[in-house]
Amino acid sequence: MSSGLDARFSQAIKVIYEHIKTGEGFSYVPGFVVRADEVTFTVRDSVVASPTPAPVKALNDVSIAIRLNVEWPRAIRAFVKNPILGTGYSSIDLATDNDYLRMLGEIGLLGFAAFVLIFLNIGKTFLKTFSIKEKLGDIEKSYVFGVMGGVIGTFATAFLIDLFEASKFAIIFWLLLGSAVNLTKSKLNEE
Repeated sequence: MSSGLDARFSQAIKVIYEHIKTGEGFSYVPGFVVRADEVTFTVRDSVVASPTPAPVKALNDVSIAIRLNVEWPRAIRAFVKNPILGTGYSSIDLATDNDYLRMLGEIGLLGFAAFVLIFLNIGKTFLKTFSIKEKLGDIEKSYVFGVMGGVIGTFATAFLIDLFEASKFAIIFWLLLGSAVNLTKSKLNEE
């Protein structure tokens, strides 16, 4: 231990010892004394009952509170500023933690409608998968239906996370989604 740090710890221990010895700054309750290596500690001889607080029905989750009170209103203000075209990409600089509100704020109703139309078109392609599922092999069927379930899960997750902006996620997501759509369309064209 360095000499400076050693001196600081020694001084801190002396101060704590003096406070314990004199009772300054501590709640001193008369009781019996315990001695350990020439240090005197006072131990309380009675238990003070504290009332049990009544349960409070409140939303105490800091994460949700920040979203509801700070992040989401900021995205809504950006949307209200220019609802048709939005305020531009990356204009909401901090995390919104809701991809849909972020889209509405940054790219407006037109951009949001384009995003929705992309997924409606993909959904229409996936619905056709049910009519050709006998043409798909077991692995192909598992893959396509797994991607379909993943898309639904992604939409649910996007309510609480800026998921589509994360490049690590987006690259894999669009790669898997594109290959599932390609597989489905190639099987549809075989008819």
